[in-house]
Amino acid sequence: MRILCILAPPIAVLIAGKPWQALLNLAMVCTVIGVIGAWIHAWVVVSNYYADKRTDRIVDAMRSSRQ
Repeated sequence: MRILCILAPPIAVLIAGKPWQALLNLAMVCTVIGVIGAWIHAWVVVSNYYADKRTDRIVDAMRSSRQ
């Protein structure tokens, strides 16, 4: 999905489950100056998506070990 951040930033953000941020990213892509900002924004959103998934796995492991 990180390659998608560079090729199609709004789609990467949408796949990460952030539809409103995908619209913001699309607006950024529509301006020539905002393309670099859109790449950075998509990269941050996707990185946070992966971090949230890691955190969820850790929390689930901790909950299952307590039972």
